[in-house]
Amino acid sequence: MKILCLYPMDETTLFLNPIFDFLSNMDSFKGIRFESNEKDVELAIDAIKTCDEDTIIIFLGHGASHCLYKGDNTPFIGNEKIHLLANKRIFLLACRSAEFIDSNKNIEFKSSIGFGNMLTDWSEVLVERDADANAYPDISIEVIELYRSKLVNSIQCAWSRTITSQKDFEYLYLQIKLFINKEITELLTKKNIPNYIALANLLYETKTEMSLQH
Repeated sequence: MKILCLYPMDETTLFLNPIFDFLSNMDSFKGIRFESNEKDVELAIDAIKTCDEDTIIIFLGHGASHCLYKGDNTPFIGNEKIHLLANKRIFLLACRSAEFIDSNKNIEFKSSIGFGNMLTDWSEVLVERDADANAYPDISIEVIELYRSKLVNSIQCAWSRTITSQKDFEYLYLQIKLFINKEITELLTKKNIPNYIALANLLYETKTEMSLQH
């Protein structure tokens, strides 16, 4: 299993490091941490263009319904560049990447996994509360930190099992859901942290908003 992992340099996504570090132990892994400057971005794009057809392309970072972002929150791959991912297997761990994939129905992927809106940055909550003081009433910075930890753990465990079993994207997709379900069940059973229901809801939304095309 060949993997190309693109991971923009961004302090707000450092919590994804365990996934990158885990995958980097694979012999057939190529990881690119890149800054937002033109030279680094060009190297990342060239890596996509030159990778084998069988390579799985993983993106770890921020996203929107119209693009994947560089570390400075400017577009890295938008609708005008998504053709670079055509006929490839793509795993886009970025907000609204499921919508980004779905909005480009003219592009065929071998298979793809995308995600919905993941609340991983406390500043997002503060921005919403500036507009509406009642936004995210049960969400605290501790909930965000636990959510990030449980999300990363679920994805890392799912990748580990998929690689070991030499399974396909559908298996990976189902394994992520399985491990998230385990986290939710543990929260609702033990009830051992404040605002455990809010955390369980965030994980549930992540699970239900995932997309699979294969």
